[in-house]
Amino acid sequence: MKRACLSLLSLVILLTGVAVYAQQADTPKSQQVAVLASDASRDETSLTVDTSTGIAVDKELVLESRDGKVKETVVVRNVYGHNLILKEKLKNEFLAGSKIYQ
Repeated sequence: MKRACLSLLSLVILLTGVAVYAQQADTPKSQQVAVLASDASRDETSLTVDTSTGIAVDKELVLESRDGKVKETVVVRNVYGHNLILKEKLKNEFLAGSKIYQ
């Protein structure tokens, strides 16, 4: 009986570890890729950034306000120099210096 309980407990622990690992593998790892070079108003579809190197088209970006209180996820339609064209309008305002993650 003890052996069966220990085996069952070991199996549960193993499966829990596999589930946690699988969830972490599905979570995208993002890093800061740019900073807004100018303010971005609500309803804008164009962002001016300090650098666009490494920003991928058709991928999500996360904008984070300078104080970290406001975050918004957007998708990049095109990149032209230091300008990013978004697929949808911004729902929030972001000041120059806001961080961009991808």
